[in-house]
Amino acid sequence: MRNNFTSLRSILLMLTLVLCSTSVFSQSALTGLVKDANGNPLVGATVLEIGGLGISTSNGTITDANGKFTINRINPGAKLRISYQGFYTQEVETRGLADLEVTMKENTMELDNMVITATRSARDIENVPQQVKVISRKEIDKTIANDVTDVLKKTAGVDVIQYPGLLAGVGIRGFRPQFSGINQRTLLLIDGRPAGATNLATIDMNNVERVEVLKGPASALYGAQAMGGVINLITKKTKGSVGGQVFGGIGNFGRVEGGFNTGGNITDRLDFDLSFKSFTQGDDFRMGGDNLSRDAFGWDDATRILWTDTGQEEVTIADDRGDGDIRPNTSYSMYTGAFRLGYDLNDNWRIDAKADRFFAEDVNLPGDIENGDQRPNIKDVDRYGGDIILNGTTGRNNELTAKFFAASESNTNYRTSVNDTTTVRTSFVSGENQLNWIGGQLMDRYRLGNHFITAGIDYNRVEQDNVSFNDRGEANPTSAQRPNFVQQNIGFYLQTEINLFDDQLNITAGARNEIIDYDITGTDLFPSRSESNNVINPSVGVNYQVVPNLFVHATFGTAFTPVGAFQIAGYDERFVDSNTRDGVDTVDVWIGNPDLENQESSTFDVGVRYANSNNRFSIDITYFNTNFENNVVVSVQQFPGELSNTGIAVRNLNRYVNAEETTLSGLELDVNYVFESGINLFANGVYILQADEVRDVFAFTEDFESTQRRLRLDMHNVADFTLNYGVDYQITSWFTSRLTGRYVGRRYDTDWSYYLGPDNGFGIEGRGDYADVHYPSFMVMDFVGTVQLGNSQLSIQVGNITDENYYEKRGFNLMGRNYMVRYALNF
Repeated sequence: MRNNFTSLRSILLMLTLVLCSTSVFSQSALTGLVKDANGNPLVGATVLEIGGLGISTSNGTITDANGKFTINRINPGAKLRISYQGFYTQEVETRGLADLEVTMKENTMELDNMVITATRSARDIENVPQQVKVISRKEIDKTIANDVTDVLKKTAGVDVIQYPGLLAGVGIRGFRPQFSGINQRTLLLIDGRPAGATNLATIDMNNVERVEVLKGPASALYGAQAMGGVINLITKKTKGSVGGQVFGGIGNFGRVEGGFNTGGNITDRLDFDLSFKSFTQGDDFRMGGDNLSRDAFGWDDATRILWTDTGQEEVTIADDRGDGDIRPNTSYSMYTGAFRLGYDLNDNWRIDAKADRFFAEDVNLPGDIENGDQRPNIKDVDRYGGDIILNGTTGRNNELTAKFFAASESNTNYRTSVNDTTTVRTSFVSGENQLNWIGGQLMDRYRLGNHFITAGIDYNRVEQDNVSFNDRGEANPTSAQRPNFVQQNIGFYLQTEINLFDDQLNITAGARNEIIDYDITGTDLFPSRSESNNVINPSVGVNYQVVPNLFVHATFGTAFTPVGAFQIAGYDERFVDSNTRDGVDTVDVWIGNPDLENQESSTFDVGVRYANSNNRFSIDITYFNTNFENNVVVSVQQFPGELSNTGIAVRNLNRYVNAEETTLSGLELDVNYVFESGINLFANGVYILQADEVRDVFAFTEDFESTQRRLRLDMHNVADFTLNYGVDYQITSWFTSRLTGRYVGRRYDTDWSYYLGPDNGFGIEGRGDYADVHYPSFMVMDFVGTVQLGNSQLSIQVGNITDENYYEKRGFNLMGRNYMVRYALNF
């Protein structure tokens, strides 16, 4: 028995010696702190153990709300790789230490490349499979722009519809740009939530830190509307000492602007941002008259395309209308402001609340140039919104975000008429339209080693309220042209991010289930109606680093856009005072279709990207291909032999239907090179290989079904080639300049001035034949020069240097050469 006890004691002693010796060569745990140069903790920094070949292992974590981390079972002599968005990645040796303190060095270039749009979280753009264009605050400040539309069209390679009078919209990857309605094909976000705006011209850039433009479908993450892409405006969230800028400017055409922005920490836990801007164009602008680019390249004529009983006919039409003329009824004023307040509730949780407001009164709308100054209109625009965002961590690897948002957009339209001397004769409120948004988002992002799982639920409710008036100020008995409705969307999504081989291979995959309900208010022209449908959209993306600095990326995804309420249940009559048949006045009628299906798309793209910060060169070339289904178009039956609801003979009876599948495809280019001398050359553009649609379906007899003739055309308002290019040059430490150009190729559109005009007499007498117009190309150039003296900046801005008479929408020509001197004081 004694021998057994002695043996047992010997065994226990040997095990103790083994364990003690093992502890000499390994650590049970390593703790540390990651901070910036100012000593502020970095929350969410990635800390990974590096193996013997310098490859990251699965042993790692992220820093908590205090910038601290703990790694268990670390190997002897191991190194740690620490990375954080906006800072240089560092590798540090543990050297047997039990506690580390690491100070990260800021990488200002990488800060401009943060991407939230593609993954709903911050990531380095080089690791994102999707094609994303990031427009930094530096670029915004160097771009002559009054709103987000100007910034996008001059920097991001998008298609645009833009009118004088604060009305604009964009399209991405061959989809037609849209400027109204809640169900567009490009999704607009503010800090990742619905912007609560249908009109891009109502969003000012004074409070925006950067803009992210995701090209390609994103319904797997964001749900409805993200067919062509997503525009995400990231607002300012300033920390540190309070600072800011006061600015003012003056230019031709009576333009005056002024405002300020400021932000920073009030206390250690409380920070804020505040901004305001006013802009007035007191005089009517002059359209371009020199047309140096137009004359040099022969872009003088447009082409009208007619469909007659004998076939297609093309007619050349001069495109020099209004050269050098003053455009009446183009003055306006606008005001915008924003306020944000952020507070660190504790070491793990933070809350931010912000609000913004846009207001413009007596905005002049000049009408089509074909009508001269005889059909002006006026409108008031009011938009406001805000959100509350709660963000925090529950454990080292789990992050939660909750958002609540609300917004309202209203338009009051005034109808005016003038006599031959252009004196205003009457002016009355013709209509009021209001849209109200309310919604919330809840997201959980969980880290598994070097991988992430993101899951969430979104809710969005939109309500539209319309009323129209006659010239006596009486509300019309129906609001059929824009039916009142409530649309609710609930989306559930799951997204995974897998990062392999030391981030050499990045894979994203996910899906979203969207439930859409609408309740449409009935009128005496149609009954109340409720609709509900369910849509599932998947997506997958791969980004692979072939060799250092060279990446191959590819994605596939589906997307959808709901059908608009008017297309489902609307009714509209438009009196045609210049087209009669047998001396009888006629109207054109549009009727909704309750059987319409959602518009859908499926897209794949593949591209090559080279990015090397050492030689200051980057380039990305991407090919995309989209199948576009169920586009909502109009079936037109001419002179159906029936009366409208108001008892007038119908000239064209328009019914909404789903069109057959079409294809959108093209090439995207983004290139940037920085010389050691300080010169920066850049260019980005889109070349459309194919973008067509079934525009309308026509029928010429009462036997509608048997006489349909589909009109298949190139996608309207989409240029065959769009190119933005420019050069930045810093001559000295106190002077910088930027010269930019924008080339827009030929585009198709409906020739409304002919279609609704008195000369439309082809085919059957007075029937109102459809006509297309093929726009000529144009090119516009801008220049900005800035002198920096201490805290003062003096800038000279010259827009449309070559004084082109151009338009984004034919008949609504834009401003010619314009100047502004701008002063800013930084504090």
